[in-house]
Amino acid sequence: RDSVVELSQLISKYLMDKPSVIDRNKIFDCLKLCYDDYYVTDYVAQCYDDPTEYILDLKMLLATAAASNWFSDKQDINICNWLDHVATQ
Repeated sequence: RDSVVELSQLISKYLMDKPSVIDRNKIFDCLKLCYDDYYVTDYVAQCYDDPTEYILDLKMLLATAAASNWFSDKQDINICNWLDHVATQ
């Protein structure tokens, strides 16, 4: 959970001006892993008594990523799709 919050904080700190030393593809892979942990592997359900906090943090992370200009068009589409899916939970 902490890594989800920290990643959201990193993106929000530089929302419209990604530092050149940050690799957008690695950050995207981290976003996918956070999403997959909840929706694909059921990792969160196994590690938390109440996954509600994680899902709220994941929504925050994906919304922050969607608001940024860090990602390619294709990556943005995936992030928005994940956010749409998470928003219904």
